[in-house]
Amino acid sequence: MKKTLNLIMLTCLVVGTTASLAEAAGTIAGTPISNTATVNYNVDGIDLEKDSDTVTFNVAELLDVTLVSRDGSNVPVKPGESKAMLTYELTNTGNYQEGFTLTVDNTDTTDDFDPETPTTIYFDANDNDTYDDGTDTLYDGSNLPALAADESIYLFVFNDIPDTPADTELGISNLQADAQTGTGPEGTAYANAGYNGSVAAVVGTSGASANADGTYQVSRVDVTIDKTGVVIEDGLTGTGTEPVPGATIEYTITVEVIGGTAAGLVITDPIPAATSYVGDSMQLNGSPLTDDDDSDEGKLEPLGTVPESYEIKVDLGNVTGGEAPGTTNTITFEVTIK
Repeated sequence: MKKTLNLIMLTCLVVGTTASLAEAAGTIAGTPISNTATVNYNVDGIDLEKDSDTVTFNVAELLDVTLVSRDGSNVPVKPGESKAMLTYELTNTGNYQEGFTLTVDNTDTTDDFDPETPTTIYFDANDNDTYDDGTDTLYDGSNLPALAADESIYLFVFNDIPDTPADTELGISNLQADAQTGTGPEGTAYANAGYNGSVAAVVGTSGASANADGTYQVSRVDVTIDKTGVVIEDGLTGTGTEPVPGATIEYTITVEVIGGTAAGLVITDPIPAATSYVGDSMQLNGSPLTDDDDSDEGKLEPLGTVPESYEIKVDLGNVTGGEAPGTTNTITFEVTIK
């Protein structure tokens, strides 16, 4: 009976150890799975026990991978833009360390234009999931670090955008990752290719290969904003131009839209410290705007939670501009120096 108790304790230990090694990718490759059967019986009043041979399997390596775009939406670009970035996340969903080879295909036939090559790929060297120029590492075709089971890494793909796409047109860049041990139909086995050459490497449901699209969307809309200020009255002589206490400054904001529609265009400008806003001094293209939140485009509103702090806000909605000089809107308002 003591031997049976010891066997039960050992079995529990093996099961517990195996469970601790199991992650989302499954039990780690090379883990031994052992099992021994026991028979107990009685002969002439004597309890006897015999063990079977121990059967051991070493877990094979599973080759699996996922690759997803991390941009969340189409990446806006300008015609002729260089080094436009797409972001992907590569995860080793196999059960042992694996290296991957990366390739990019920009020839998707369902999009409007092809991003230009040569493409460059960087991988996240400091594990912050953000591209850091001068820190992250240029992929040279073979230097991507092998990923442990369940480990992920961010990849940054850079393409140039041609000059020709029209506004809103789409360009797709497809990134593919292949397991270096091998790819193929699910269940394909590579003998002695897994876990230091001691077990088979078996292709999982992904085919040991994954790809994902990143999409650029061209915007030919260009919005510029300029601001100037001038003292229009010094509070002393009525004609002076020095910014002394009591002087009035008129600010002019010019917003230009070229090449398409800028949706939801809103201009805000905080009233500078040490000045007071001149009530109802806002104008849009020479026409007065009220300070109230009413039907016209402008209003004066509190700025955050700072007492006696305000900003002007002019909501132009959707503004469409054609070829240069496009559509221009001019906003003016006045403040007095305290």
